[in-house]
Parts: sequence; C-alpha cells; structure tokens
Amino acid sequence: MTLSRPRGSSVRSAYGHTDHELGTVASTLNVMSAEPVMTVEELAEALCHAPPPTPDEVTILRDGRRIDSRESAMAWLADLAAERAGADAGDR
Repeated sequence: MTLSRPRGSSVRSAYGHTDHELGTVASTLNVMSAEPVMTVEELAEALCHAPPPTPDEVTILRDGRRIDSRESAMAWLADLAAERAGADAGDR
C-alpha cells in the first residue's frame, strides 16, 4: 500500500521542517562522500613523532583508578577478566 498526498501539499516535521526541506537536506547528504583524511601509514608516521603524553593525558576509570602505565592497564585487565569469570560462573 502506498500513501500519497495531493501534489503541492507538504507536511511539517516535529521540528517544523517541510518534507521538501528535509528532502533537499537528504539529497545533499547523499551527494556528500566521506574521504579519508589520512592513511593508516600516515597516522602512524605522525604519531611516532608526537611528544610523550603529559601526566594529565591518561584514562581515569569511574572508580578513580588512573590507567597511566602498562602495569596499571594489565592490572585493570586482570580485574576485568576476574569479574567476567565470576559473572560467567554465576550463569551456570
């Protein structure tokens, strides 16, 4: 079943845009294409010359733990694995 409206009529969206206006935006978006800004190799090259992170550029978890070293990341992953193992054991 196809619904149609009389020619020349329009419908407004919840935001007040007419279907014609929305169609224009949609057709514009269809024409636009996303081009990569750089390749993976270019990104790796740029990052290898980047300065080391500053002390405030670290992941801080909800519980306040700072993941600021390999050791802290490995400890967090071990805790996560233990939590998952406990949850899986409870499913049995």
